[in-house]
Amino acid sequence: MDNEADNSLQRMCLRIQARAIRRCGELLKTYEAPGTRTDKPSVGAHTKLTQRQAAEGAGLSKHQQVQAVRVANVPSEDFDVAVEGAEKTTLVK
Repeated sequence: MDNEADNSLQRMCLRIQARAIRRCGELLKTYEAPGTRTDKPSVGAHTKLTQRQAAEGAGLSKHQQVQAVRVANVPSEDFDVAVEGAEKTTLVK
């Protein structure tokens, strides 16, 4: 396999990873960061998980949780441009 094909596959993998991190953050955002979920449990129902508990249950560290939510907060247009761009994008320029 030539170097260009390797780079193409690597870019594709990074795009998939970025979209997975964003989706993880979107799911975590359904929980309030400091406490309980925004929906109220019905009487007799089990208590709802906090965002941290959900992240821990998924095997995420606190840092991974925060990063995923930050990525999910990036506007869709900006995220798509960054992910689909030809150049490698980083958090810090």
